[in-house]
Amino acid sequence: SEGWVKFAKDLEEAGVNGLELNFYSLPLKEDVNAAEIEEKQLNTLKAIKSVVSIPVGVKISPYYTNLTAFVKKLDEYGADGVTLFNRFFQPEIDIMSETESVTFSFSQTGDSLLPLRWTALLSDRVSCPLTAGNGILDEEDVIKAILAGAASVQFVSTLYKNGIPQVGTMVAGLEKWMELKGYASIEDFKGRMS
Repeated sequence: SEGWVKFAKDLEEAGVNGLELNFYSLPLKEDVNAAEIEEKQLNTLKAIKSVVSIPVGVKISPYYTNLTAFVKKLDEYGADGVTLFNRFFQPEIDIMSETESVTFSFSQTGDSLLPLRWTALLSDRVSCPLTAGNGILDEEDVIKAILAGAASVQFVSTLYKNGIPQVGTMVAGLEKWMELKGYASIEDFKGRMS
């Protein structure tokens, strides 16, 4: 926890406008329970919030015992936003050389369904804004996430696949859809499907 706090203070002093803590746990000791893991993460958030004045968001995995309860606690502990969900590097095994390597697979169509579901379920239950991440590939994924209640989206794979101009394509597609539907602002349709 002390390392997180020091880094957060250093980043704020360097001029960073906000932080996103990427919470992830891979417990290998069987005597550590879910409540202990969650409490440690909540206390880390609380400690960081007590020493910085910039916004602090949290990115989490979908692998919590009770995701709704945990996100509500993040909100209560002062998270300025929660991103659903992080994407992991996974180990791979080459069976011929019997060696391990780390692979990175890009998001695919349909990967946005899990964050879409949880965004819709949580958006009316917490006051902090939610960000849909993982599987946002085009303007349709952006629109669906906002309809579900997301305040923002994160995307990376589509930029690797399509280049930086994809951002403009997605924004233009969003604007065209809004015009077609008669929406003047994102707030006009945000959360309509939550």
